[in-house]
Amino acid sequence: MTKIKTGELTEVFTSITLGKILVSYNAWNKRVPLHPKIVAGVVSIQIPPEVRVEIETSVLFDVPKGKYFHIALDRTFSLTKGASIPYGIEMAHHGDKTPPYITIHNISDSLVVVNDGEMIARGHLKDL
Repeated sequence: MTKIKTGELTEVFTSITLGKILVSYNAWNKRVPLHPKIVAGVVSIQIPPEVRVEIETSVLFDVPKGKYFHIALDRTFSLTKGASIPYGIEMAHHGDKTPPYITIHNISDSLVVVNDGEMIARGHLKDL
C-alpha cells in the first residue's frame, strides 16, 4: 500500500484480487457481480458498457485532521479506456472507515479491461 503524504501528488494503482467478487451496478441500478479473471496473463476485470464498479486501490487513506484526499482519474486512463469517475472526483476524509476504493464508470460502448496494478488516478491532500 502507498501512504499519502502532504504536498505530494500520489499515484493511485488498482489492487484486483482473483476470486474476489467486485460490487458493480448496471444502468438500471441493479447490483451485478463482477468477477476478476486472467486476461493476457494479468489479473483483470472486464467492465461492460454503462456499468459502475468499485475498484480497490493501493492507497492507504490515512488522512490527517483538517485535510482531505482529492482524487481525480488519470487523463490517459480515461481517454484510452472510455471510463470516468461518476462525480468527477473522489474524496477521502480524516476518520473515513471505508476501504480504499474508487468507483469507475464505463461510459464507452465496449468492454473496458482494467488490470491489477494499473495506475488509474492521481490524488493529493488538500485543506478543508
